[in-house]
Amino acid sequence: MSKAFEKFDSFVGKIIPNIAVDASLRFIFSKTSILLHTIWFIYWFVSKSDVGLLTNIVSLEAIYVGILIGLQQTGHHESVKEHITEHIKKLTKGK
Repeated sequence: MSKAFEKFDSFVGKIIPNIAVDASLRFIFSKTSILLHTIWFIYWFVSKSDVGLLTNIVSLEAIYVGILIGLQQTGHHESVKEHITEHIKKLTKGK
């Protein structure tokens, strides 16, 4: 495998998912998301839809939010680790 392909694969494998996770969380924790969820819940209760189904949907949504938060923390941890490693290499090269 060529070095260029390895770098591209690394970029796609690390950066793109982090961008998607960050964008998802920015929306989930936005005022727009709160407003949409409030309207959705009000509509659900006013239309007398099945509350059990709503409970399942909200539970699944909470699971995915938890997974996204975990992915974001892992991605940021890896980027900080790489940044520190680069600085250590630069500092030790000068000696």
